[in-house]
Amino acid sequence: MTDRLGMTMHRTNPLQAVFLDVGGTLWPNAGPPPTPDAVERRAELRRDGIRSLWPELDQQAIDDFIDRLLAEPDLRMDGPIRQDVPGALERVASAFGLRCESGADPVLAALCIPALGSFEPFEGAAELLGLIAKRRWSAAVLSNAAIRNGALYARDFADMGWHVPGLLFLTSLDVGYRKPHPAMFQAALARLGVPSDAVVVIGDSERNDIEPARQLGMKAIRVAIEADLDHTVADATAKSLAEVARLLENWR
Repeated sequence: MTDRLGMTMHRTNPLQAVFLDVGGTLWPNAGPPPTPDAVERRAELRRDGIRSLWPELDQQAIDDFIDRLLAEPDLRMDGPIRQDVPGALERVASAFGLRCESGADPVLAALCIPALGSFEPFEGAAELLGLIAKRRWSAAVLSNAAIRNGALYARDFADMGWHVPGLLFLTSLDVGYRKPHPAMFQAALARLGVPSDAVVVIGDSERNDIEPARQLGMKAIRVAIEADLDHTVADATAKSLAEVARLLENWR
């Protein structure tokens, strides 16, 4: 664990807020390969969700709709920086003669498989979130996502038993831009009403988390749980979430 922040924190605002990435930071970027039975269960959950929205569709039409929608660049993790999921949904729904009366949220909820049972959180995740709650720091979850918006992340955290009062959930679907674009960070700063130099960003991606955080004047902790640590401009690095928690306590 290296810490370059302790020498500088006293010259700026004290720690007021923590911004957290999720995939690769609180839980793995990808879970273990699902068994054939698990794949079919997930597919059936999605079919049931879409069927509840458009009961007139038969199973083949539902499968075709899901496949077509998930193939849209805006609903892929490797999609463009500018992300327009409502627009992609409208295009695909129109091609199938469907109307999205309630917007994109019900469709996303139908497609989004709950994290509980799909991902095993990294050791120390619950304790880190508990520390943030105990110290009453403002906090935000900031995540690039394909179909998980902030509301669905809130559901996942509740399922995991993680509760941080006032925790803000923002994803690229909510702001329309993926990290490293500054929009998500700026939206969180505005919503929480904290100055950038009183924020620590915790994430695993140098490009998506650390570099934009430093460019906006925030502190940054680079988490390296799934991969070896390469060059970083982060103020500190950690190989475990327990190390992250110790850093936050020291900086407090």
